[in-house]
Amino acid sequence: MSAKNEPSSEAQLLKGAVKPTAITGLISIIVSAIFAGLPGFYGALLAQFIVVIFFAVTLGVSKISKDLDPLSTMGLALFSYTTKLLFVGLFLWAIPISLSVKPSTEPALESQQSCLL
Repeated sequence: MSAKNEPSSEAQLLKGAVKPTAITGLISIIVSAIFAGLPGFYGALLAQFIVVIFFAVTLGVSKISKDLDPLSTMGLALFSYTTKLLFVGLFLWAIPISLSVKPSTEPALESQQSCLL
């Protein structure tokens, strides 16, 4: 097989990761919908969307930095990682605001103990 006919490493990674990601995402969406109802379904669907977008960004950065020197590749990888972290923070900040949900002020441990009593 010649080098032109070989799929790129990004294509191989995508091909190998699509099936497990889809299966895991589908299972998490179903389990969340069963245990948490419609909010769990929407939360798991949003989480799966974020995973797919972040994975696509990682593949894009990998493809862009394929021919760069190692220092530039590291800088680009760190920039994309930091950007993805900022977007996760924005998602976590924007979701309660858009849904008009007030965060609970009660500590989680106390609420679990009160359920057991």
